[in-house]
Amino acid sequence: ALDKAIELKPSDSASYRMKAEVIATSKPDEALKLASKAIELEPAIARNYFCRAGLLNKQEKYQEALDDLNQALKLDPNNINFIVERAEAYKGLKEYDKALA
Repeated sequence: ALDKAIELKPSDSASYRMKAEVIATSKPDEALKLASKAIELEPAIARNYFCRAGLLNKQEKYQEALDDLNQALKLDPNNINFIVERAEAYKGLKEYDKALA
């Protein structure tokens, strides 16, 4: 269904983001490319950065994840999910004080 949605409306970031979330475990590199495409298409949508940050955290690319989460929080500063995911990135970077703040 998501491939069909992308085919029908290739300019909509939501389908790319959702497909990235679906294949995150089985095809992490492809998922990362899809999440990046979602950001390219619609950089003003915070959830796109959050999606890619989650993938980056799982790949232990914590600084890149942190960069995406900071961007997501600029767009949606009070989103608890973004804040918690950012704490995970700080933890991965061994910046425990920032993870707890």
